[in-house]
Formats: sequence, C-alpha cells, structure tokens
Amino acid sequence: MTDAPAVLALAAKQRNLELLTDALTSEGYAVERTTSQAEATRLLERPRFDLAVVDVDGFSRAILTVVEALHARQVPVVVLSRRVSSVLRKRAMEAGALVVLEKPVSRGELSHQLRVLVPKP
Repeated sequence: MTDAPAVLALAAKQRNLELLTDALTSEGYAVERTTSQAEATRLLERPRFDLAVVDVDGFSRAILTVVEALHARQVPVVVLSRRVSSVLRKRAMEAGALVVLEKPVSRGELSHQLRVLVPKP
C-alpha cells in the first residue's frame, strides 16, 4: 500500500500522456492514466483521487464535463492546453478547474502547482 497521492491523468494523445505520467511519477504521485474521456468517467467510480491533470487538447468541449464531475467529487483539477484563451480559461474555471496552464509547461512549474494543490506526505 502506498501513501503517495493518487492522480488521474487524462490526455487524448498517448505521447502527451506518457510525458505527463513521467512527470507525475517522478514527483512521487501514484498515477492512474487514460486517453479516453469515457474511461476517465468510469475511473471516477473508484475510490477518491487526490488530484487530476487534464490535457484538453484533442478532446471536444465535452471534456469539461469530466472536469465538472471531478469538481463535484471535490477533486482539484489542473487543466493543460497548448493555447489558453480567455474563453478556455473561463470555461475551465467555471467547470471547476483550479489551475489552467499553457503548454509547454516546465516540470518545475507543474511540480509547484501540484504541490500547492496536494502537498505530498
């Protein structure tokens, strides 16, 4: 059994998901990952996640329903996008995202934001 915070990582592109997973595991997080919006919704039926990182690129706007579902379960959400317009930022925040970052995101910046939201034990 691990005391590492559980993180849901969601990205449509496999390579982005691999990079995100590497960054999260190197910081000591236990990562459950998927490239499927439907699978992410199913994963929400499991025990609580401590945090979620959602790369919205490659998904339709409906991806924000996953952000809303995470928010409803009181899971802090970080949204990543290659372009963060004021409209995307507003929609993501209204859906419940606490942080919206523009890619590429340095590991240092991502690490800082994650530590602020979920301090590691």
